[in-house]
Amino acid sequence: MTFARTGAVALAVTGSYLLVVGPVGLVATPAGIAWGLASAALFATYTLLARRRVARADQWGTLVLALLSGAVVWSLGVPPHTAWLQPYTPSQWLLFAHLAVLATVLPFELFLYGLRFVSPSRAGLTATLEPVVAAFVAYAVLEEWLNVRQVAGGVLIVLAVAWTQVAAERATALPAPD
Repeated sequence: MTFARTGAVALAVTGSYLLVVGPVGLVATPAGIAWGLASAALFATYTLLARRRVARADQWGTLVLALLSGAVVWSLGVPPHTAWLQPYTPSQWLLFAHLAVLATVLPFELFLYGLRFVSPSRAGLTATLEPVVAAFVAYAVLEEWLNVRQVAGGVLIVLAVAWTQVAAERATALPAPD
């Protein structure tokens, strides 16, 4: 961990906290914290393994393998026949298609494509922009209001991502030592 990465992670964590904390503070249960940490560890593992895979294989194959693995795991909790045989309306099927394509396949494919060009740590930190974009889209499209603390959190996350990008560019531009 370089100084720049450590600083950027600290900014991103602080920004994330400010972005999601509610008016009464951060409300979390031990189970919620455990699931959040497990999610972070699994995403980090996914990012590292995916980087190795896309470096030598097609990212579409990697995506299919990852989504198929996830589907198998979720099928243990929700058997496919109980999920697919519900009386869904056409508009609900359209929403499912939106979730499958625009909210799952496309973002993960773009993430995997990006892993060909940036390190896993830069990709993971850049992924922290997701809640910032979601918050500002909710503001713009759904007319949800962001308070000053949430805006400050979003700004800190953007600064963290910018810091990592600038530091990475500077590191690659430096001449090699003799």
